[in-house]
Formats: sequence, C-alpha cells, structure tokens
Amino acid sequence: MDIYGKELLSNNIKRRIETARFGLFTFQMGIDAGKVSMTLQRVTDAQKRFLSSPLSQVAKRLEQEVLVSSIFSTNTIEGGTLTEEEQAKPSL
Repeated sequence: MDIYGKELLSNNIKRRIETARFGLFTFQMGIDAGKVSMTLQRVTDAQKRFLSSPLSQVAKRLEQEVLVSSIFSTNTIEGGTLTEEEQAKPSL
C-alpha cells in the first residue's frame, strides 16, 4: 500500500492511498482543521510534559512488566519451560 499524499485543506483532511488490489482511494475526515489546531497543540504540549516527567519512566517499566508477563503466560500455555525471570532477560 502506497500513500500518495496528504492534503490539509481549510475544511478537510484528505489522504490518498494506492492499494495493490483496488487502486486509488481517498479517505477524508470531515473535520475543520482550523477548529482542531488548538486542541492538537494542547495534546502535543501535554505529551511533551508527560514524557519529561518521572511518571513516564514508571509507565515504561509497567509496560515492560506487562509484556513479559503476557509472553510468559502464553509460553506456559503452549508448554514452554522458561521461568518468568528467564523470559524477561534480553536475548543477544
């Protein structure tokens, strides 16, 4: 799938995508870019503040723990014999 372009118009956002099977499609969101620009800026600012906060590091650690736990559980169901600690070690 190739993305041909993204047009930001005063009244709309359009994206044209070429698909291998069906050809060119244009997806269009019915939003006013002018009305959402301030909201998008606020979201961007909040994300930057979050990423620089200690809470971001806690969230990253929790995400890693959940991922390891999920992989361990799936591996156990499938008959794997690794412990959760062995599963958490990065492979070389």
